[in-house]
Amino acid sequence: GLNTPQALADPEDRFVTLPFAGTDGIDIRYREAGDPNAARTFVLIHGSVFNANTWDEVMDDLATRGRVIAYDRLPYGLSEKVQPGDWTESTPMTQEAVTRRVFQLTDALGVEREVLVGNSFGSVVSVRAAALAPERVEALVLGDAAVFVNESMPEWLMRLPQVNRLGPLLARAIGNSESFIKATWADPE
Repeated sequence: GLNTPQALADPEDRFVTLPFAGTDGIDIRYREAGDPNAARTFVLIHGSVFNANTWDEVMDDLATRGRVIAYDRLPYGLSEKVQPGDWTESTPMTQEAVTRRVFQLTDALGVEREVLVGNSFGSVVSVRAAALAPERVEALVLGDAAVFVNESMPEWLMRLPQVNRLGPLLARAIGNSESFIKATWADPE
């Protein structure tokens, strides 16, 4: 009885299915602004517990400078919520898979070279993408970069049954925390 991500999407939201070995593809929500034929494309990569809406306040301004694409990284926003059992090969949640997905998305949207704009953990993804394919990245713009933060958890801890139940509650609490949001994004100046 749950709504589909498409039913919850705003009119400007779009979806694309990206290939991933061992799956039937992974649905990614994205938004675009600006001229799709512009010489410069900005790809906006949000931090943990955020989504493409993180960029609502800057999309129009960036659109005066080129094409702008903001997307929901897995498992955030309206992108597909893959679960163990949805894939038969390696997990689509590794840092390598997350990094490669940046270029899968831009390839699917016809972008050959991009300016990666990352916030918090999105900066980690941006830096890793630039290291993976420097010929694809025109520039990096990093905000509140978490590039020296190790956000990994011990695998044994993540496999505990309690984490399946408490993890979403904790993520929701963090995502609803005004102090967390201000500490990771807001600029009072």
